[in-house]
Amino acid sequence: MCGIAGIMHLDGAPADPEVLAAMSRSLIHRGPDDQGLMFFDAATGRTAVNPDGDPAFNLGLASRRLSIQDLSAHGRMPLANEDGSVWVVFNGEIYNFMELRGELSGAGHCFRTRTDTEVIVHAYEEWGPDCQERFNGMWALALFDARRGRLFCSRDRLGIKPFYYFFDGRVFIFGSEIKALLAHPLASRRPDRKAVFNYLARSYRFVDGRPTTFFQDVRQLEAGRSLIVSAEGPQETTYWSIDPDRRTEGLSDDRYAARYLELLDDSVRLRLRSDVPVACQLSGGLDSSAVAALASRVGGPGLPVFSACYDRLPFDERAFIIPTAERLAAVRHFVFPRPDDLMATLPEMIRHFDEPVCTVTFFAHWKVMEEVRRQGFKVLLNGHGADELAAGYYDHFLHHFGDLRQSGANGYLTREVEAWLDNHGRHRRGQLRDYFDLLDRGVGYMEDYLRLFQPYEAALEPEFAAEHASPKPDESPFSGLLSNRLYNELRFETLPAVLKAEDRTTMAHGIESRLPFLDYRLVEYMFSVPNVMKIRRGLGKYIQRRALNGLLPDEVVWRKEKVGFNAPSEFWFRNELRSEVEELIGSSSLVERGILNREGFGRVWEAHQAGRANHYQFLWQVINMETWLRMYFG
Repeated sequence: MCGIAGIMHLDGAPADPEVLAAMSRSLIHRGPDDQGLMFFDAATGRTAVNPDGDPAFNLGLASRRLSIQDLSAHGRMPLANEDGSVWVVFNGEIYNFMELRGELSGAGHCFRTRTDTEVIVHAYEEWGPDCQERFNGMWALALFDARRGRLFCSRDRLGIKPFYYFFDGRVFIFGSEIKALLAHPLASRRPDRKAVFNYLARSYRFVDGRPTTFFQDVRQLEAGRSLIVSAEGPQETTYWSIDPDRRTEGLSDDRYAARYLELLDDSVRLRLRSDVPVACQLSGGLDSSAVAALASRVGGPGLPVFSACYDRLPFDERAFIIPTAERLAAVRHFVFPRPDDLMATLPEMIRHFDEPVCTVTFFAHWKVMEEVRRQGFKVLLNGHGADELAAGYYDHFLHHFGDLRQSGANGYLTREVEAWLDNHGRHRRGQLRDYFDLLDRGVGYMEDYLRLFQPYEAALEPEFAAEHASPKPDESPFSGLLSNRLYNELRFETLPAVLKAEDRTTMAHGIESRLPFLDYRLVEYMFSVPNVMKIRRGLGKYIQRRALNGLLPDEVVWRKEKVGFNAPSEFWFRNELRSEVEELIGSSSLVERGILNREGFGRVWEAHQAGRANHYQFLWQVINMETWLRMYFG
């Protein structure tokens, strides 16, 4: 795990060593163990640690290293193959590097280190850009192909690792975080007002899954895409996407579940490969519990687990965490995030995110990471991604019922609806009735979903809102409603925001986060299985529950309610944090910039304080945007 940065001039100018060094310094938290810089003449392939003013050296690559595999200095980047024709800087982990190393050694390649990084340069030698399709892992990389005089950049299939870039027609600048780009004098320092609108008037779900960022002209390489920079400029291509036509059919329930467990178990096994100790994050939910259980099967008793806990129900999940930890003979570490730390911690979080933080949940995550670092762990396994694969959110039931209704399976639909109401409350019948009404009227789910944000758009200045408001259509590569919803959450909405926050929060503390549910093999499998293996008998994640039955306590496996990894911010904003928020908004630069309407915001604030509505997410977004604008734009 590392931080990477680079500069490539296409206009005949040299890459500035001082600027590249500044870009590298900005990422020291991502790689506190080692650093490296190298400069290249892209036309001839010449290299230099210090180009000493030679204008031919138009390419510079930098790396900050967090040592996980092969802790020796042999893993320093930029790292080259034997003849110096391929150089790479790399952030992430190639989990199947041992298998690839064996295959490449058999083909005649010679290795000098035990790192996964060296596998990349030899894989590129052997297979060219297609090497990325052989990697199982998370990565953002930039590889200089000296023979062709070009830069090859790639981001992993799900976008777990970040890759930001800026190109003005003359110079290509990239980095693991936006702050690395901002260390270059040419990079944009203007807010993207469209992103500001989407974040405030909608939510983070409308921002993070697209190539744009909160900074105008700063882009991110999207998940599953690669980019080649040559004299003609950058050219992007898609190398991986989910196949909507792939089907896994005709298996018994036991066989579907067995294959699921087989894939997840192997994913966990691969992600335990490390030359430093590994820990797990553990909430009371099924996902992190599953990862911890499978990690314990490999490593035995004594697995360190870290959990956020609260004094208020239902946010505190110790009633589920403790039975799981005891079942696994794990070593528990409880962390209690406090509201009085939130406002003091937020500027530091934004400094690491470079953008507003998606949810207050990641304040709790931040406090947990502080403890993980104090305890000396550099690798942490987590359960992100399972909800988007196995239908873990409440609205997924509605889409599944819509599929059943459209297929004419009325008898089965009735039984499933009754089971759902029994498990989650009879009051939800109205939600289903409203959803079916949308289908009958031909109104898309996202189109209707936007109605929820009308009070927030009304809290903005009308001129600003009118300038930037536009619908966000769902992408629909699948024939079914549920599959399309899961696809959009995985690719564009929920997961991209979570992955960005996960990366910044862990890397701020020098920790590598590993996510077994996002092994691409498991992702492809889950989008191929029938939806009745995801939702059954009024419960989501049916295949996951069936696969893990017996490995975890029954109260965790068959738990009906979903709490999620949430913090009690609704109550914090009404009580402990009320005066601080009022003071912050009282001198709002959002108002001065013509973004926030003070009276409109006052109505939202008053409704929340009176308990007539729960606007905690909008309040969090306003607080973040206000703080971000002050920090970055004065």
